[in-house]
Amino acid sequence: MAEIAGVVLGGFPLIISALEHYREGFEPLQEWWKFESDFSNFIEELGTQQTRFDMNLERLLDPFVTSGSQMNALLDQRNPEAWQDPALKRDIQKRLGSSYEWYIAICKKMDATLSSLEERLGIENGQVKYIDASRWDHELRRLRISFSKKKFKHVKLLTKYNDELHQLLSTNDELTPSRERRRKTPMIGFVQSLQHHSQVLYSGILSRWKCKCPAPHGTRLLLERHIAGDDPNSLSLHLLLEGAGVRKPIEVRIGDSSHQDSAQSSSAKSSTGNLLELKRQVHARAVKTPPTSPQGSACHTAAGSLQPVAVTAPASRSPSPLHFFQRSKKTVRIAQTTVPTTIQLQPVQTVLKPNEIKDICSEMAKWKSTNDCLGYIPAAQQSRFLFYPNAKYQDLNHQCGTVTLEDLLPGRSASPSPAQTMTRKQRFVLANILAFTLLQLQPTPWLSSTWNKRDITFVYPLSSASPQLSRPFIGKSFPATPPGDPSSNEACKQSLFRLGILLLELTFNERLETLPLRQKYLGPQGAPNEYTDLCTAKAWHKDVEGECGEGLSEAIRRCIDCSFGSKVDWSNEAFLEEYSSHVLEPLKQLLRQWEGTM
Repeated sequence: MAEIAGVVLGGFPLIISALEHYREGFEPLQEWWKFESDFSNFIEELGTQQTRFDMNLERLLDPFVTSGSQMNALLDQRNPEAWQDPALKRDIQKRLGSSYEWYIAICKKMDATLSSLEERLGIENGQVKYIDASRWDHELRRLRISFSKKKFKHVKLLTKYNDELHQLLSTNDELTPSRERRRKTPMIGFVQSLQHHSQVLYSGILSRWKCKCPAPHGTRLLLERHIAGDDPNSLSLHLLLEGAGVRKPIEVRIGDSSHQDSAQSSSAKSSTGNLLELKRQVHARAVKTPPTSPQGSACHTAAGSLQPVAVTAPASRSPSPLHFFQRSKKTVRIAQTTVPTTIQLQPVQTVLKPNEIKDICSEMAKWKSTNDCLGYIPAAQQSRFLFYPNAKYQDLNHQCGTVTLEDLLPGRSASPSPAQTMTRKQRFVLANILAFTLLQLQPTPWLSSTWNKRDITFVYPLSSASPQLSRPFIGKSFPATPPGDPSSNEACKQSLFRLGILLLELTFNERLETLPLRQKYLGPQGAPNEYTDLCTAKAWHKDVEGECGEGLSEAIRRCIDCSFGSKVDWSNEAFLEEYSSHVLEPLKQLLRQWEGTM
C-alpha cells in the first residue's frame, strides 16, 4: 500500500487544475465577484496543503533515498508509478516500523478527502466534465451553496491529516536513536566481540614469536561459522602452530585471569563436592541406621594425607565437621551405640597454575599431548587466552599436506583429483564459512583486503585420501608484514568484491580467470586491466539467478557492486546489519535446502 502516497501526490495538482478551469469559466459571470475571494482562498489553502504533503514525503524518504534524481522522481506528481517499487515499500516499513500502518491510514484518509473533492468538481478519469456555456451560472450557484454549507471542510481535513503525518514523522525521528540502540541485534554484539578476540589474539601471537629462526613461523586460524546466540567469551578458536619442524593443533579458550584455569577450578569443585558428600552420608547414617554394634567406624582416605579415624556420633545431635579431620586416632565415645560407616575418599589432584607463554617457538617443542593447559597469553580486560592441545585435530600432528581453495576449483589447465572434487553442498558450506569469515576477520590483521582463494588452505594428514573441506584455514607468517588499515572504506570494498568473486566460483565450481567469457574484457595486448575482473564478474553474475535463485544472486550482486545503503565500513553497525541480512542470511537459507537447518 506504499503506492497510496503516490496517488495522493498526484491528486492535488489534478484538483487545482480543475479549479483553475472553473475560474476561467466563472470570470465572465456577473455574480463572480461575490464568490471570487472565497474561491481564490480555497485554491491557495489547497496549494498550501499540497506543499506540506510534499515536504512530509521528502522527510519520509530522506534517510534512505540518497540520489537526487530518485528523490525528484518520487516527488514528481506526474509520476505516481514510482511509488509501486516493492523495494521502496520495504524501505518505508523499515523506516517507520510499527508506525507504518498509521502512515498508510493517514494517506488513505487524504485520498478519500481528495476523491470527495473530485466528485464535487465533476472530475472523472482525471478530466473535468464538459460544461456547456449555458450552465456556468448553474455551476457557480452550486459551488457557492456547497462552499457556504461546508466552507473549507475538505481543506480542514487535509490540514488535520498533514498535521498527523508531520507528528508521526517527528515522533519517529525522535525515537530513532534509542530504537537503533535497542535494535542492535545479538549478531552485532557477538561479531564485535569475536572481532576483538581475533584482533587481540593476533597481537599476542605476534609478540611471542621471539626466536631467531631463519624461516618465518606459520600460524593458521581455523575458519568457522559461529552461531550468534553463543556467548563469545565461551567460544574456542582453533590454531595450527608451525615452526622449527613442529606442528601443534591448539584450542584457544578465553579465561579470566583473576581465577585459576578451568581444570584447577573443576578439581577444586570436585574436592569440595567429595567433602560435602562425606558429611551428608555420615550424618544420614548416624541418624537413620538402626544401632547394631558398639564398634566404631573408620574413615579411610586414599590420599594418605588424612589418617584413619574412628568416628562415633551422638544420637542427640549431628556430628561436628571437625570430628572427621583429627590428626591423631581419637575416639569420641557415647554411652550407647555407634554406627559403622566406611567411606572411601578420592585423592585431591593437584593442578598446576598455567604459566604465561613468553616464546612460542621454544616452548612449543616441550608441549605434550595431554588435557592440561599448556600456558596462556594475556588478553584485554583481565582476561587471557588459554592454550590447550586440540584433541579434535590430533591427526594434524603428523606428516601433512596442504591444498588451497584455488587447487580445488577446476581450471582450463588443471582439475582437482576425484578425491578432492567438491560437491555442491560442500561448496555452499564453504561459501557460508567464507562470508562469515569476512565479517569476523576483515577488521583484523588475519585477513588482508587483497585476500583470494590461494589464501584459503586445507591441511590434512598424508594418510588421508582427501582434505576435510569443512575445516578451511587462513594462514599468516610471523614476523608478518604490518597490514594496512583493514577498516578503511576502500579495503572493505575490495574484500567484498573478492568475496563476490569467490561466491561466483563456488556456485559454478570454476575459476573466474579461466572463463572464456573473460577474454572479452582483456586489454589491448591481451592482458587483464583494472576493469577485467569487474566486467567478467558482472557478466557471469547474470547466470546466478537461474542456477541458484534470487537470494544468492542478490547477495553476490551486493558484494560485487558494494551496494549497501549504509557506509561500507566494518566498524559501522548499520552496515553490519545489512551485510548480515543481505549476504549471510541468503547463504544460510540456500544451505538449508541441502542439510535441513544450520
